[in-house]
Amino acid sequence: MSDNYSIETNATPEFVLAVLRDEHRHVVEIDSACDPEVDLTFDSTVEDWRGANDLLPAKQLGRALNHSWRLSLSDAQWRSVLSPPGQRRLRDVTVLIAANTKRTQLKPFSIAGTACVSAAAFLAIKDCLAADGVDVSNIAPSTPLHE
Repeated sequence: MSDNYSIETNATPEFVLAVLRDEHRHVVEIDSACDPEVDLTFDSTVEDWRGANDLLPAKQLGRALNHSWRLSLSDAQWRSVLSPPGQRRLRDVTVLIAANTKRTQLKPFSIAGTACVSAAAFLAIKDCLAADGVDVSNIAPSTPLHE
């Protein structure tokens, strides 16, 4: 994302938990093996989380988390927070991920003396599209979204 509209900041366990909860919300829409009734919290066990999302065993799950969070944690580091699954909590997982990753946060864009996060989001997305070779010269906030 463009440095003009965002900054890299430390991730927090709360942010990581919000991402995991959002992933769960999405996955239940496409995977019937997932449990839509589970409410993931810091106190949820890894076993409950894995069952709710139809997740892999610890070793493969740790490697998948490395990939999705762009981490390079060892199997032993993942095992320390994922096993035994009935005793480990999501708090352990979120603390480990947060300690090893950053998150992108939008900087409000100033328009006529007013700070506007929506404008920053629009301009950041436009910059990302331009960086991927998309002609953005005719894209405005009111441009309809379509293929």
